[in-house]
Amino acid sequence: MGSDLETRIRHVTAVLGPTNTGKTHLAIERMIGHESGMIGLPLRLLAREVYDKISARVGADKVALVTGEEKIKPERARYWVCTVEAMPRDGEPAVHEEPLKFEIGKAILVRDGTDATVAVTGGLLKVALDAADMLARKGIALRILSFHTIKP
Repeated sequence: MGSDLETRIRHVTAVLGPTNTGKTHLAIERMIGHESGMIGLPLRLLAREVYDKISARVGADKVALVTGEEKIKPERARYWVCTVEAMPRDGEPAVHEEPLKFEIGKAILVRDGTDATVAVTGGLLKVALDAADMLARKGIALRILSFHTIKP
């Protein structure tokens, strides 16, 4: 049987694409099709809108909302709607071994790889590194970029 990390990674779905193509709708439908789930959104107002939609479908007692400004956490929440920076996580591990030069709007190459590129920010860096280690054991080399700042 696989590790807890392998199980969690296997059950993560990233829905990506251009604006106004139904990504959020698809993500909501996929999540509530499961017994539980969490969705990370880039904006507080979008998180609030998604929270309202899911609450109307499954009941407010089953949905949590966590943003920088709002925290609604029912005791038996099954679905979590969060802004990305407010997503619950298990601490912030140190992943850089030495001080780095940070440049606004520029990524740091954390790991080089040739099969796929993963761009992350914040607490997701550790998750990406763990996933890269797991995939490396299967012969897949991920390139990981850490965006410590995001500049429009």
